[in-house]
Amino acid sequence: MLRDKLLGFLPQPVADLLRLVRVVWFPKEYEPELAAVIRQLVQPGWVCVDVGANIGIISCLLAKLAQSTGRVIAFEAFPGNARLLARMAKWSGLASRITVENMAVSDGIQSELVLYSGRGGASEEWNILGHDLDGNRTEAVLRIPATSLDDYFPPCSPVHFVKIDIEGAGAQAFRGMRRILRESRPYVLVEFHDDDEWNGREELLVSGYELYDVKGRKLNPAVDVQRVYHCLACPAEKEFKR
Repeated sequence: MLRDKLLGFLPQPVADLLRLVRVVWFPKEYEPELAAVIRQLVQPGWVCVDVGANIGIISCLLAKLAQSTGRVIAFEAFPGNARLLARMAKWSGLASRITVENMAVSDGIQSELVLYSGRGGASEEWNILGHDLDGNRTEAVLRIPATSLDDYFPPCSPVHFVKIDIEGAGAQAFRGMRRILRESRPYVLVEFHDDDEWNGREELLVSGYELYDVKGRKLNPAVDVQRVYHCLACPAEKEFKR
């Protein structure tokens, strides 16, 4: 779009701030199929986790649905996005419900990870893998704190819903939430960016989860082997219908 091209000529902090202003004061439905799934599932009082929260559009939706009795923990690895996320929560009147964590979510093996730039330095594509979504190697820029969800949440903590969108690193995040998958049994909404991340879905399947596309079709692990971009992982003892 011409508007996005014009933003590209501005210094990045200015462009990011204008992007935030546009989102807050001139809202437009973001990924409507995902939003519809979230609205169907998330209930007041829920503890929700947004892994790869960017500037907080989904975090704010989760906070509105969870209401004042719930809470959202929003993980964002790129510091610039994390700052905008905190502003987004404040400007939306949801800061009391959203905890912003400027750290990467992975398997918990390392307490720090290297953050790499995305394609063309795009703020929404920074990652911990060292390559962009096209498979091209990218530049290491800074080191950031890292955690796993199992390390972050003490045993027996309630976790009801998790959204994961971390530019191909979902397999590491799945390995780092095995206890939560087994004990808390949250719904997990995932954006699978590449085949390596898609292969990591095995962690969900062996934990007793079933995968659905966002239209509500249950995926058959033996037949549906091609990557599905957006999936809901649902505990087998629960049901998901659109």
